[in-house]
Amino acid sequence: MDSIIGFLLLSGISVSFFVIFHLFRQNRTWTLPNRIAVAIQLLWLMRFFLFYVKGPNVPVDNPFVVIYDQTLFFLDGVLVWLYVRSLLRPDKSFKWIWLHFIPFVITFAYSSIMAFFFADQVITRFNEQLLDMKNKTIDLSTTDIIFFIVLISYNLIYLYKSEGMTKTYNDDLKENLSNVDHLTINWVERFKRLWIVLFFVPLALYFGNYMQPVLGQIEFGNVLLISFFILVVVFNSFLLEQTYKPVSIFKTATENSSEIKLNPEVNAEVNTNSAKILDEVLGENQYYLDEELSLNQLANYMNMKSTELTALIKQSPYENFYDLINTYRVEEVKKQLKDTNEQIIQLAYQNGFRSKSTFNKIFKDKTGMTPRQYRLS
Repeated sequence: MDSIIGFLLLSGISVSFFVIFHLFRQNRTWTLPNRIAVAIQLLWLMRFFLFYVKGPNVPVDNPFVVIYDQTLFFLDGVLVWLYVRSLLRPDKSFKWIWLHFIPFVITFAYSSIMAFFFADQVITRFNEQLLDMKNKTIDLSTTDIIFFIVLISYNLIYLYKSEGMTKTYNDDLKENLSNVDHLTINWVERFKRLWIVLFFVPLALYFGNYMQPVLGQIEFGNVLLISFFILVVVFNSFLLEQTYKPVSIFKTATENSSEIKLNPEVNAEVNTNSAKILDEVLGENQYYLDEELSLNQLANYMNMKSTELTALIKQSPYENFYDLINTYRVEEVKKQLKDTNEQIIQLAYQNGFRSKSTFNKIFKDKTGMTPRQYRLS
């Protein structure tokens, strides 16, 4: 097992070096997301290096190797959050961003003091804990327990911040676009879930096992390293393949939506029957067949402002622009499923869908059946 862990650590170092080299080589314009991505790679590179130098569960004599690997865990959550923030909200100010690094700075300063002035105590305590882990008899101090709880809580906070930001971004997309499959938001969502499964959960269980040993801590630590290596590989595959364009290419019509005021003519029609207005426009012109249809385009077709169209949709039975357009697409596909023998996926593409999986999901949400079941019903 030790040889496998050593190989994974060397592989992790190689992967991080390769990605840093690739980012420097390909990006002539050094964007903020790319700079943060490099910072994440450097963090992981240092962690793999420290784990490798420390060796697979053997005594050490270097206090810096012992103490800094735990300190680095205060950077994972905040750097991942910053990366998501730089992708999804590039317009947000980063003026006070340094405040988020205060816990790391404090922990790093404390660790440096301990490593410089209390090196013998640090090494002795680590080697004693290593022996206790092998014997499955771990005696943690109150300080250790507090440190672990703070560390887990700190990363959890930034997990929720990233999740909230992603949800807001998703909502903005669906207020403005009829297809979102081609945007990197799906990539961000998948990585967020992967981070929970392969980083946050194993880390929490690892430290939890410190306090109440259930499994051998050494074996548990090896599992954590394997999970972390998988996370690094998958994250970097997403990173190198992404073709992201920020949402700032359009202004969302949802800002200050509670203050949206329609002109008197439109307002009167909205109050009577907003769904009828939308049905007349879309039913007659079939704008929904355009897979690139956006809120602004439809507003232009209707000679309205985008804020007015947003208010119109909000007072209709539809959740948002995305829901409105895809409802009409599903209705058109339903008709053609009964009237033609054309392949289902061709019907989906002809009616504005860009993804088979998205079409199947939306169709089932709207009808309670798969397209094939609907055709045979």
